[in-house]
Amino acid sequence: MSSFSRRLPRRLEAAFWSFHSLTWDGGVSPAAAAARAARITGWVGTHCVPGASVLDLGCATGVHTLALAAAGFRATGVDFAPGMLRRARARAASVGPLPHLPEFLRADLNRPLPLPSGGWDAVLCAGVLQCIDDPVRLLRDVHRLLAPGGVVIVEAKDARAPTPPVTGYTPASRLFAPVKAWASRRGRVRPFTREALDAALRAAGLVTIDDRGGAGWLRIAARAA
Repeated sequence: MSSFSRRLPRRLEAAFWSFHSLTWDGGVSPAAAAARAARITGWVGTHCVPGASVLDLGCATGVHTLALAAAGFRATGVDFAPGMLRRARARAASVGPLPHLPEFLRADLNRPLPLPSGGWDAVLCAGVLQCIDDPVRLLRDVHRLLAPGGVVIVEAKDARAPTPPVTGYTPASRLFAPVKAWASRRGRVRPFTREALDAALRAAGLVTIDDRGGAGWLRIAARAA
């Protein structure tokens, strides 16, 4: 996932997220995870045709990346943690034939991404921006990556929503829940207000074209202004 680089050395940061990969998929029920992936994939589908190139930033164990690939998109997942990427690749190897086999790349979202400009019809940032040191810098990089007419889809925690207890669906994920709660209290996860997210998008040269917020999350699709 994304970075705690202001507070943790890079190797420890990657190790933290790699360790978290062991419990990541147990954070919610399989049904809830599948429903979220279907919602996000359907949202991408309202802005892109099958075969479009979609970049999933902070892909973790690849749930959304695989759902996008199964829907016919040329999906690429990016994450900083080797453990997350190992699980994502194993997940991809375990599914049946796909229209386009997804690719998984390692990159630090707190640094300029080593990806070609203008190469993506859509960029997905689901639950990522609230963990980034400089969200505007990342959004500017996303702007660079978008093909003409491309769309960025952002899902970020709403700072004004009540904070639910950090729990888990499986015993292993419940063991990790106190660490996640500590990370939130220490400011390592920084939710957005709608105004702050709008300002970040504008600063990156992006304009909102679709707003689907609710249930404690801000959900916005944007294009180049």
